[in-house]
Amino acid sequence: MHLCRVQICNFRNFTALDVVLNANMVMVGENRVGKSNFIFALRLVLDASLPDSVRQLKLTDFCDELDIKDEPQIEIHLDFTGFDGDLALTALLTDYRLADNHEVARLSYIYRKKLKYKTLLNLKVILNSKFMGEEMKREELRWTYADEFVSMSCLP
Repeated sequence: MHLCRVQICNFRNFTALDVVLNANMVMVGENRVGKSNFIFALRLVLDASLPDSVRQLKLTDFCDELDIKDEPQIEIHLDFTGFDGDLALTALLTDYRLADNHEVARLSYIYRKKLKYKTLLNLKVILNSKFMGEEMKREELRWTYADEFVSMSCLP
């Protein structure tokens, strides 16, 4: 299995980054070009041991070019491929496969303005009812809150 694509939107110095990766990649660059921000974006999606206090991003984590009045959101999407040969990985990532390409699984981190309480309750009811069928596994949804914003991670 390998990471085949990274999409980062509105996070720190990345307004819209979409990188297709090969199986073997090396990241090099000058100081202050975003190497550490790129790695931290990967950690937000993949590192389940990252404390909630770190997952609660700040307004300074939004790209400087954004206007907060427009209610932007930070999105980080990681696409994985090459897991079909491993039954354990296939079972773990099955619910995260893309509808248009079942060979790719996407894990995401989204940080956005908090929904109104009623909307948030409705969303939780929809998510809970989605997984009520016996044939479906319930995703582990991790919600974290910070002043005006909420993040949701889907962790396998």
